[in-house]
Amino acid sequence: SSFVDELAHATNMSTQDMWHQLLGEDRYINPANEGFKYTNYGETLDAFPIDTKRLKHVLDDVITKSGANNKTSEGEAWGISTHRSFVSYVAVATKVRVKDNKVSVLEMHSSIDAGTVVNTDRVMSQQEGSMIFGLSIALMGEISVKEGAVEQSNYNDYPVLRMSQSPMIKTYIVQSDEVPGGVGEPGTPPAAPALTNALFAAT
Repeated sequence: SSFVDELAHATNMSTQDMWHQLLGEDRYINPANEGFKYTNYGETLDAFPIDTKRLKHVLDDVITKSGANNKTSEGEAWGISTHRSFVSYVAVATKVRVKDNKVSVLEMHSSIDAGTVVNTDRVMSQQEGSMIFGLSIALMGEISVKEGAVEQSNYNDYPVLRMSQSPMIKTYIVQSDEVPGGVGEPGTPPAAPALTNALFAAT
């Protein structure tokens, strides 16, 4: 997803406009038609089609609700990213501050379209956790190998963000009549690119 930002920067477009241009018109996509083998997370494309309209909608939703297009202070910036995983659609907007070569993650917002939602609290907590996990990987997720063995063993030397390190997090659930999708991990993939895109914009 950071490559989308690179394209936007190279062509002097907003990231939001670049996503819309790349995704194109509202349609269902079948990767098999392009020669790709795609498992669709074990679900049929008939029941869970790849829908560009839903992907664009969560992106626009998180930008609007987070204020990611608003002007920021010097050294601060927003980064956005969007992704479809576990047949759900998620977009993340992250605001950072870079001062004296130190990074502070100020806010993370996500919008999720997981189809028909039965347990709102469960979706919210899963989104919060998956964003924390994605941010932890991006900031501290180094795995090193020595003499053929991984050196990290547990959370003592492979840390996850502590509460004192976590930014303000907000999740927005897009109301949908579609078939329920997964909510366990979809917030993780767009977390790192939203962060790196924000860092680039801030510096």
